[in-house]
Amino acid sequence: MKVPISFKTTIIISSAISLFAGISICLGSIHVVRDLAKTKDFVLFDYAENLSNAEKLRNNVERTVAAGRSYLLTGDPLFLVKLKRTRENVNRLWLLLSKSNPNLNELGHIEKIKVALHSHQLALERLFVLRGRTRDLLYLSRVFEQSAIPKRAALDVALNNYIHVEEEILDHGKQASKQDMRKSILFILLLGAGALGLATILTAALSRTMLRLYEKARLATQLRDNMIAVVSHDLKNPIASIQLNALMLEKFIGKENPKTSNLIMRIQRSTARMTSLITGLLDLAKLDAGHTVLDEKTCEVSGLLAEAVEELVPIANEKKIEFVVHQQDGMCVTCDRQKSLQILSNLLGNAIKFTPEGGRIDISVFDKLNVLEFEVEDKGPGIPLEQVPFIFDRFWQARNTAKMGTGLGLSIAKGFVEAQGGKIWVESRIGQGSSFHFTLPQAGAL
Repeated sequence: MKVPISFKTTIIISSAISLFAGISICLGSIHVVRDLAKTKDFVLFDYAENLSNAEKLRNNVERTVAAGRSYLLTGDPLFLVKLKRTRENVNRLWLLLSKSNPNLNELGHIEKIKVALHSHQLALERLFVLRGRTRDLLYLSRVFEQSAIPKRAALDVALNNYIHVEEEILDHGKQASKQDMRKSILFILLLGAGALGLATILTAALSRTMLRLYEKARLATQLRDNMIAVVSHDLKNPIASIQLNALMLEKFIGKENPKTSNLIMRIQRSTARMTSLITGLLDLAKLDAGHTVLDEKTCEVSGLLAEAVEELVPIANEKKIEFVVHQQDGMCVTCDRQKSLQILSNLLGNAIKFTPEGGRIDISVFDKLNVLEFEVEDKGPGIPLEQVPFIFDRFWQARNTAKMGTGLGLSIAKGFVEAQGGKIWVESRIGQGSSFHFTLPQAGAL
């Protein structure tokens, strides 16, 4: 079964949308997991920064002790300046620790650091006051060892305990982060597999449903076309008999009675219309079944156009419409002459219908490398843009032209053009007219 391109395109688009949805879910999950990982990384970074600040605090306390001892023993103001600078750093680092959003456990250790730090600084202040009262360096050294050093040891213990807690939290966070990442990867893989599996199932179900509906529509269309072909074939003989009897009536009694003659003319026009409709239905049935027989020969374009125009000149003259042909000499095509004439006759006939009285119809032929492009242009009302996609559908007619034909001509023309390896299309602008184009294979010059 040959599936139409539009149907295949629908299947492909549906499949693509399903797959896109599955991939989008996977990518969205990856994005969410990545953001969570970044958040955890920021938290771990904060703990690592706290560890760094605690180490810096301990180093600055060591410098404070060294600068204090040197000042007590030498009285050099430079050591006092250095002492003040290190104490400022100590206070700054402690503030950073206290503002790091600590939990209850960390907060307890930070408070112990605060108390030990205050005791140590208070011990140094007392030693500086004592330095101003006595010059006994041995005494000052002994007091320093008895008061400042124990306070500094207590501060070291508080800092070590805090650092130990932070290291445990950091290690636990790293291990938890690795486990969460493994779980996240597994979740993404499962989610992706589920999403793609669901997309595949939905695509398969949609494809089966659409194929089933298409098959039903194809069978219904085939039954309709077969019935039309059979009925049309069976109607040819009765209609031919009616036409023959109408001719006989016209010959024997039509001329004697004007009223009878008028009725006979109506019968002839109606049978001619029915014959045209039946012929069109049979042509479409052959095209659908692939039974169209082509008698392809090399035809001169000038002769083809002249024959098509000559056939329709009487109808064009009734509306005072002029045919203008634009083509180069020596142009030739490889085509079935009768079917190509039928294509041109259909397009020219439509152009006559829609061209206002006193207008003109331009017929042009262009050399397009391996094909010749035929153009039939009228100055009619034009075709609304929303109706252009349906213009070559069988039985389709615009509302304002519903009684001006059978609705089969353009569909047959399209079938004959494509059977000969060409293409047909229309260009139209409201209020400026329409131009129908079709191509046929180019042949060598005669």
